Amino acid sequence: MSVTTALVGPLPQVSFADGTRAVYTPPRDTCDPRAGACTEHRTACDCREALFAEQRQETRAAYEEANRTEQAMQAVARLHRRTDNQYVGTRCDECSKPWPCPTWRIVAPADWLVSMWEKHGTGPAAADWGVW
Repeated sequence: MSVTTALVGPLPQVSFADGTRAVYTPPRDTCDPRAGACTEHRTACDCREALFAEQRQETRAAYEEANRTEQAMQAVARLHRRTDNQYVGTRCDECSKPWPCPTWRIVAPADWLVSMWEKHGTGPAAADWGVW
């Protein structure tokens, strides 16, 4: 065992179809100089590995962002709910402003808002859609 291997642990290896193995770490994204230097453009070459790695990272980031957005929307929906009152009309439970309240409008994108209203049976009546 060499001194370098003893310090950093086992180095990552890749296996080829003919059974040979090589110490290799694929590029993490297209900014890696190996991706730009690739001229062969074969299956699993550096530029393709970099592109696929970058696409995986972007997909994970989009999923995590959508997940955080959904959690924020659900938190707002738990607090800012619609109440129909015969004396004051349709109001928000949390801030007592006319429904849909400003907080609800700012936080909720329109497509998510409509799906949440359909899911929970809340939201403005059909006559109120002219407000948007």
